[in-house]
Amino acid sequence: MTSKINHLIKERQQHPTQTRNIDHYTSIIQINRDKEMSNNNNNNNKREVEDQESLENQSSRKKVKEDESSTSTTSTTTTNKKNVKKQSSKVVLTSSFMLGELPFEQLYLDNLPNSQMYEKSYMHKDACSHVLVSKTDYIITADILGYIKFWKKQPQGIEFVKTFRSHQGLISSISVSHDGLWLCSIGLDKNVRIFDVINFDVTFSFKTTYLPLACQWIYSNDSSKQYLAISSRESSDIYIYNPMSEQEEEEQQQESSSTSSSKTLLGGSTPIQTLSFHKKPVHLIKFNTTYQAVISIDIGGGIEYWSCVPPFDGQIQGVEFEYKMDTDLYDLQKSKATPQSLNISANGKYLSIMANDKKIRIFNFTTGKLHRVYDESFDHINELQRSEDPTYYIEPTDFGRRMAVERDIDSSFENFINNLTKLNPPPQNNILFDESNNFLIYSNIVGIKIINMVTNKVVRVLGKIENSTRFLGLALYQGKNSGDATLGTKKRDAENDPTIFCLAYKKQRFYMLSRREPEDTDNPELGRDVFNEKVTKDEMLLSNLHAQRQLPRNAVIHTTLGDIHCQLFPDECPKTVENFTTHSKNGYYDGIIFHRVIKNFMVQTGDPLGDGTGGTSIWNKDFEDEFNRNLRHDRPFTLSMANAGPGTNGSQFFITTVPVTRLDNKHTVFGRVYKGMEVVLDIEKVKTDKNCWFGLHSLKSILISSPLRERQVCRIISLSSQLQTAKGTVLCFNEYETSERWLTSLELTNIRDKEYPDTNTRTILHTLLVNNNNNNYYYYSD
Repeated sequence: MTSKINHLIKERQQHPTQTRNIDHYTSIIQINRDKEMSNNNNNNNKREVEDQESLENQSSRKKVKEDESSTSTTSTTTTNKKNVKKQSSKVVLTSSFMLGELPFEQLYLDNLPNSQMYEKSYMHKDACSHVLVSKTDYIITADILGYIKFWKKQPQGIEFVKTFRSHQGLISSISVSHDGLWLCSIGLDKNVRIFDVINFDVTFSFKTTYLPLACQWIYSNDSSKQYLAISSRESSDIYIYNPMSEQEEEEQQQESSSTSSSKTLLGGSTPIQTLSFHKKPVHLIKFNTTYQAVISIDIGGGIEYWSCVPPFDGQIQGVEFEYKMDTDLYDLQKSKATPQSLNISANGKYLSIMANDKKIRIFNFTTGKLHRVYDESFDHINELQRSEDPTYYIEPTDFGRRMAVERDIDSSFENFINNLTKLNPPPQNNILFDESNNFLIYSNIVGIKIINMVTNKVVRVLGKIENSTRFLGLALYQGKNSGDATLGTKKRDAENDPTIFCLAYKKQRFYMLSRREPEDTDNPELGRDVFNEKVTKDEMLLSNLHAQRQLPRNAVIHTTLGDIHCQLFPDECPKTVENFTTHSKNGYYDGIIFHRVIKNFMVQTGDPLGDGTGGTSIWNKDFEDEFNRNLRHDRPFTLSMANAGPGTNGSQFFITTVPVTRLDNKHTVFGRVYKGMEVVLDIEKVKTDKNCWFGLHSLKSILISSPLRERQVCRIISLSSQLQTAKGTVLCFNEYETSERWLTSLELTNIRDKEYPDTNTRTILHTLLVNNNNNNYYYYSD
């Protein structure tokens, strides 16, 4: 990935104008950081200081806000400390740099997941609590019963390796060393377990005298020692351990040929130092490898930087402030917000913090200044819902259920803060950086957002249609798997397989979102939800019953004009969705057309006769309507059932192109188009015959697929052109057999503009096959 970028930059260096553009965008943050340094240090001359102050005053008077409509978030940047104090409650900060374009953005996006559904999920003994990705291509997961599982990343997907019962009860925290060789886990049983990741085995364990809360591996570039920092639930202290004995270190220095994976951890159960610069228990600790510093945050919002070298209080290289008062690191305490997660970018320049006030704060590590603030509060989410932006809009019933889950998550975290010695928090809603440091990845009520921090736009929303799963605890894999000698896999030149591994609230599974959609299979045992744990007969019976009753929640209609993605509502209208999806799976819709196209109204299909008079349900009789007060024809692109009156639903359905509220409580709404609206509008614009309502432009095929099966279930043929001859109107088709079968029973009407054609005025016209220019023509006599 990096080599591609470097190659393109090298090519562009041959063109001075393009090179200047690249330098502008890639150095824009550095330029503004230098401006902030000059202001903080007061080393510039008086005229420069006055100019800077005047600019800041102007921006303060104008109250500049950055509110990009495409981001659905409130993104801000800091320039003036006074403005921060005045507006901290609203988190509205003035901008100190221009938003530009990200060069080679598509190359970066190609190394990020893009699937709308999770590809696979795997089970644990109980609800999953942690997931991590190591640099050695291992994925480590943990659950609330104390089990830890090791998985090996394969060129596609993962492979199970081993499972351990690490703790008797809740696991408080797990941490993987920066080199990916060591794993530490701590639990409420006061045990500390240290694993050799490469050999997936426990090498050392000891018991603490306190209840541990958080753990983190730290090390120095100038030393081979690996230290372990563990915080306490009962106090604000952080304990530092050196798990490796002096004897083992000497052996490793003598045996230079030995690999790091052959190390054996000994002793070190006594802390070498206790740090006490926090006022409340510390629940978040991260190591910044670039600047050789540790960042710790307590439950009161206090943020501290400290050195990774004994005595762990030395000067941190690269930090550009002397006093915390010159930074924005007190912002959490000013807002009385409790941080929930902490992450560091790959280059060490940025910190991401999610707090219980639903604000995502991005700090510049070296200056301590706020770089961005994104608003994910309930007020902002409700505002987006009212705006009905198709990217974020959720059906009212589903939205209410999701909001209830959000409140439950907040309540669980609050209970954890109030009962530190007994409870664990829900999985962290962490904010990830990609390896290029240009994109933020985090989950919210809609799904998993990917934000371009340079352009300040949401570029992707993953997993929105997974409406029964609230993703949490993300971990990103962007490496290239090259095999593993321990597992007997050969090294190979493999393509990148970017994957997001994530947990879900109160779920026994962890999930994979990649660049692949779920595989097509009719066997539930080979589906995307893998049953890798033993289940009881009762549980299996309930699972089978649930699987039998489960209906698809998504359909994709593929046409020659593009794809139409529809969300279905099986909870509100199960019988209608069952009828629609069963017909699709059985191929009932093969060989039919969009027989009714009315501009500024709708497009209709689903009739095997192709004239609006045919079609029946899967029960071979009409079935009742399923009206719901939350599902109305109050917006365009609504999927609804056609009928001939109350309780006469069969197989025909239509998609509206405008709001048609007069159809409420007359036609059953069972879906919405959430992507491909332009395709529906293109179908609406096709030319139609003067005396009939069916389209005359090519719409070769439509494929309807369930969210769990990408299989072809229906093909609809339509007219491709018409010719006027002395004998009458000649209609041209692309496929002979299907079209001939349709034409033998075709009925036309002389009524042009009525919504419901009068069946009494229909006339059946004779057909005559005419072959011309290797096409199949049908002649209609007048």
